[in-house]
Amino acid sequence: MESKNKIIKMNNESTYEWNMLISSEKKQLSSNLYEIKSSPGLNFCISAEINSPSTLLKLKIMKTYTKSAIATIELKVADIPPIIKDVSEWKDIVEFDKIQIPFATDDCQKNNWNVCNLTAPDSHVYRIKILCSVIWYGFKDELLSPNLFEDIRKFHGKTEYSDIIICVKDIEISAHIIILASQSPLIAEKILAAESSEDSKDRRIYLEGEYEIDVINELMIFLYHGRLEKAHYDYNIVLQLFHAASDFMFVKLKDVCGVILSNKITVDNVLMLLEIARKYNSIFKKKLEDSKFPHAKYSEVSK
Repeated sequence: MESKNKIIKMNNESTYEWNMLISSEKKQLSSNLYEIKSSPGLNFCISAEINSPSTLLKLKIMKTYTKSAIATIELKVADIPPIIKDVSEWKDIVEFDKIQIPFATDDCQKNNWNVCNLTAPDSHVYRIKILCSVIWYGFKDELLSPNLFEDIRKFHGKTEYSDIIICVKDIEISAHIIILASQSPLIAEKILAAESSEDSKDRRIYLEGEYEIDVINELMIFLYHGRLEKAHYDYNIVLQLFHAASDFMFVKLKDVCGVILSNKITVDNVLMLLEIARKYNSIFKKKLEDSKFPHAKYSEVSK
């Protein structure tokens, strides 16, 4: 079975393209090794296997070095919606199972009635393009002590040891300076400036903007848990979250939201997304500029 590999690099996100020809007769394939560009020398490959029944696909992302790492992995199989996993313990294998093989990928020879010529029952051949995007945060022990995230989670939303208040409209959220300052250089500067002012005892950070409470909650989940809950599936939340992360310089969160938005491009929103991607120099700007749209829209985007 043939397979072709390509790497598309965008800042700390790399997108790996694998084109494969797979069937139930030769139902296991592996890609070539890919190098994670932000961690030179670290490689992984993608393996594919047709499950029973043969319309289901199992994909494995296999890292060559079993040291535990943190990453966000996104798979797009042909034209189906992307599947995203936030991985906080990537040691060797991350598995994506029971993926429905798109009907349009059927590559069988057809007879005069456009029916597949099968050598055996259920022996279809599929030509499938897989896009695997990896946002690499780093090896866990280099980013934080083994149980640090687990310990931090205990203080999410708690007043215990809280030393700063986040104010959004009429809502006040207890938080911790070290968590905010470590994720945002802008907020770190604001905190230092406040410490030297006459109002140093009033430790409040005001997030100005028309942000819904669900967006702020999602922001706090990311800061304290290292993952997202609703943003992967709710376009309005991830769009607002991207604006908030960009405005307040939560760099890692901005990149994650950029990857999610890059897979929610439509003819109706492409111009708006391209505008904000250029404004904030987001990692999904190039993906937008390289995307194909109906000619009328594409000519506007290309200006």
